[in-house]
Amino acid sequence: MEVDTGRIIELSRIRLETSKELIFSRQMQQIISWVEEIDTISETRDHLDMELPCTPLREDYVVDSGLGTAGALANAPECDGEFFIVSEVIKK
Repeated sequence: MEVDTGRIIELSRIRLETSKELIFSRQMQQIISWVEEIDTISETRDHLDMELPCTPLREDYVVDSGLGTAGALANAPECDGEFFIVSEVIKK
């Protein structure tokens, strides 16, 4: 997979010298290669079959309900009443 490092640099809002951009590009390509290599590993469930100590279940209690939707959206630049509205950053 080819990585558009110029776009990554732009999105992360960092400034790099040309020589550093080349190093960054090579390093990013290495990371992507490692991730692609991990994707090729077959997944087995053998490690999931072993017995692990069981943690006793307990009831969860809500101590503070927090801000709530209205409180969280009170200072939002844009919202639709339930959710924050943000601009699209990564194009599909």
